Amino acid sequence: MSITPPPGYGQWAATWSVAGGLHEMVCTMGFHNLGPFSAATALGQMNNAMFGATHLFDFAILDDEYTMVQTYVLINNGGVLSSFTSITNNPGLVSGGALPPNVSVVIHKLTALAGRQYRGRMAMPAGYIDQLTVDDAGNIDPLTLPVYQNRANNSFGQSVLNNVPFYLLHGPDNLGVTPAPTQVSSLQASGLVGSQRKRLR
Repeated sequence: MSITPPPGYGQWAATWSVAGGLHEMVCTMGFHNLGPFSAATALGQMNNAMFGATHLFDFAILDDEYTMVQTYVLINNGGVLSSFTSITNNPGLVSGGALPPNVSVVIHKLTALAGRQYRGRMAMPAGYIDQLTVDDAGNIDPLTLPVYQNRANNSFGQSVLNNVPFYLLHGPDNLGVTPAPTQVSSLQASGLVGSQRKRLR
């Protein structure tokens, strides 16, 4: 993670591997540490929002060739940085049918502000989508897309309940000024799959 959270904020990351693959897949999310929680507790609160049943990264919909191998948080409480890592071995529970590792369901992080700097996105590991639900043009089946949207809504809502609401964390702009973190107003599942070149080279 290249951005150091400002005081009161943190960054979460989860890492997956795929059988036979050479590259890991990482998803990240910034958050406001409203507890304020210790790093270990913040990780638990974020994991609960992301991995709960009917949430974005539910293992019940992950292909069994994929394994979640690590979660991590870096927090800044009063100017003091601390981190916590959980090494795991959580395989998916679905047998067969995943797309290649560079194909992803894209979750957009929406904010109330306009401009490229105030937009974000997260590319879910390919193990979270069945190839039968994507057509030749990369469109997700219209009956399947709302399932991802509901899961995104559930993760978003749980993060608020857990006092770790989602935020975009920014680096310096062209003038060297670092904007304050921007609250994520909602998550939106894209109807078109995306590609992540670094996941398959």
